[in-house]
Amino acid sequence: MQFEELPIALEQINPSSMAAHLDPTRPYDGQPQTAYGERGRTEIRGITFRDLRDAFIRACFESSGLPIEQWPGSVYDLPWSDMDIIAVAQNMANNVEKAMGIYPNVPRLLPADPTEPHWCGSNRGVDTWTSHSGPCPD
Repeated sequence: MQFEELPIALEQINPSSMAAHLDPTRPYDGQPQTAYGERGRTEIRGITFRDLRDAFIRACFESSGLPIEQWPGSVYDLPWSDMDIIAVAQNMANNVEKAMGIYPNVPRLLPADPTEPHWCGSNRGVDTWTSHSGPCPD
């Protein structure tokens, strides 16, 4: 691939144009862990519109690139000119999954070689960054 073709390839992987989003019947043909793959097929259930708005606001702050201790008091004071709006969309989806209690809703990705450092443990909330021989505990 030539460097000039990179924007086209990125647009195909993660569309940002309005035209790409106008057809609600378009196929889910992306990688399984993306909004355009199996993960994107998940219906939103059990949350309110306020939960959805909260997920958006959290995503804005999380996408700011600022450490938590430097987050401003208002979303309007975030460094919008330095932020990636697609990152906001991805973080919003993650926060919606968290509100639904299904985050992350994809199978755990484990390294082919467990001697390489990776997150391991029986509960994603208390996993540890480790390397070992043999499989990870369930």
